[in-house]
Amino acid sequence: MVGPHAANEELQFFDEKKKLDAGDREDHTVTIPAGSSRLKVTLVWTDPPGEGLQSDLDLVVVANKQERHGNMPAGSKDFDRRNNVEQVSFENLPAGEAVISVIAHSIAVAPQNYALVIRVS
Repeated sequence: MVGPHAANEELQFFDEKKKLDAGDREDHTVTIPAGSSRLKVTLVWTDPPGEGLQSDLDLVVVANKQERHGNMPAGSKDFDRRNNVEQVSFENLPAGEAVISVIAHSIAVAPQNYALVIRVS
């Protein structure tokens, strides 16, 4: 059970659906219905032991012709190279589609699994 959440909220979970090797990507398309005001996407993975980040996945979300990268400010072209949890949030989106991509930048122990949560409210 996940919640509580509002009647107009939609949650999608992708838990270890696909395992990625370096250079792989997986895309998900979500519809933003009229009347929705927020898109929040969270990516998390278990990193192998070691000093610093061993495997690095990137979260990229394109919505309303804007591209955002996990944990980075709007408009940044950089990627988070330190954390194994990444998040992107959009406010006041018009109705349309958003494309969420998980991209394997570097993988220490292949293949790397992950979990992705998409919330539209």
